[in-house]
Formats: sequence, C-alpha cells, structure tokens
Amino acid sequence: MYYRSAAGTVEELNALAGLAHSHDAALGRLGYRALVGPGRADAGDAALTCLAFRKGCPRAEEATTYLRMTSLSRSERDTTERVAALMEREGIPAGPYRDLVDALAPQPLEAFTGLQELVGFRAVGRRTDMTTYFRFPVYPVARPSHGPPGARRSSRSPQWRPATTEGCPGGCPGPPFRRTSPWP
Repeated sequence: MYYRSAAGTVEELNALAGLAHSHDAALGRLGYRALVGPGRADAGDAALTCLAFRKGCPRAEEATTYLRMTSLSRSERDTTERVAALMEREGIPAGPYRDLVDALAPQPLEAFTGLQELVGFRAVGRRTDMTTYFRFPVYPVARPSHGPPGARRSSRSPQWRPATTEGCPGGCPGPPFRRTSPWP
C-alpha cells in the first residue's frame, strides 16, 4: 500500500514507516535526514511510503520511503553526493553508483536536476536498502520486435529542469534542457 505525503516532515515519514513491524526508527531518521540534506525538516514534495503486508503478519511487515530528490536538491551533484555518502556510511561502495550517474548525465551534474527522480530508503533491523529511480527517458528505447528493420521508434525526448533560475526574468525556469541519447 502506498501513502503519498503532501507536506511531510522527516519525523512524520519516520512515524509512518514505523507502522511497519521491522522498521528501525533510529536508522530511518538518520537515513532520511542524510537524503533530505542539512538544515531541512521537511521531506520535500510528495514523498511516498510503501507499506508491505504479508500473510501471517498482523500489521505491515516492511516500509520503504521514496523521496522526490528533485524537490530536495539544488542539482544532481547534491543528490549524488547525499546518496553516495549514505551508501558509504552503510558500507556500500559508492564508486559504481557515481560512475552510472556520470554516464547517464547529459551535462555536468551541477547544471541540472531531474535525472534521479526518486530515492527509496528502507531501514530493516540494523541494515538499510537504497534504490535510485532514474527518469524513464534515460533508458534506451527498444527496437520494435515486429515491423521492418529501421521502423520508427518513440520520439519522446527527455525533459530536464535547470538547476537554477538565475538570469531568468521573473524567475521562470526557461526552456528545459534536452538530452541527446547515446543509443541509436
């Protein structure tokens, strides 16, 4: 069951995740705070909490909270650094994650947001799980299995948000960034 928080705080998200039998509140609080960034009590825009119910368990067994990083970070660099720091604190090598983000980025990480849409965090016992959800357009579009070779593929272009609105009259975000796909 998914619950969407319209304007939740880190403490409210932790309490909601605490409905799950296996949630470690102390570890959850540390993880959420690391992901939202220093000096923030809010959990950004529309955080989601998934409560997993299992047969034989009288209440939710596990909870995973998904934070919308585009509402919490100034840039993809901020998001990457927060996730990598949390990974390293948990003993997970962050090098492969950083390499993947760099490979998928259409421009320097400091220049935009929107690549890493959601980061999921789960605190179960004394261990954590993290998941990063990249926006759909970063994945290659598969060639149709039917039709002639070279058949037309999806023309959807990924949309990127600029990291700042500096120099834009009235604070408008201006035209979205476009990413050129490395895939044919």
